[in-house]
Amino acid sequence: MEIHNLLNYPNEETVASMPTDDDITKAIIEQFQPSPLPVDNDDDDDSQEFSVVTSGEALEMLSKLQLFWTQQKDNYPAFVDSIVKMNDIVHHLHQNSLKQRPITSYFHHN
Repeated sequence: MEIHNLLNYPNEETVASMPTDDDITKAIIEQFQPSPLPVDNDDDDDSQEFSVVTSGEALEMLSKLQLFWTQQKDNYPAFVDSIVKMNDIVHHLHQNSLKQRPITSYFHHN
């Protein structure tokens, strides 16, 4: 192969199509135009409302998962370690959610 053909490859200038200035302008305008707002239909509401899971329920589920993975034939220490870490985090979240009440509230309930 000649060095002239390598440096000035003739098929390099062949292109499928050249966009015009109008095509480029339209593409830029479409890119920056705001998208149309979605139509709000109450009938088409597919969202789910999730029930609230308490920290006690989460701790119970985690203990069942830990028991499940420890009962397996194969050894899954990574899963058990992850569950123990999650258990610690949920327990910490539970402790942070507790609020101290004044002692007078104890006497009003009894």
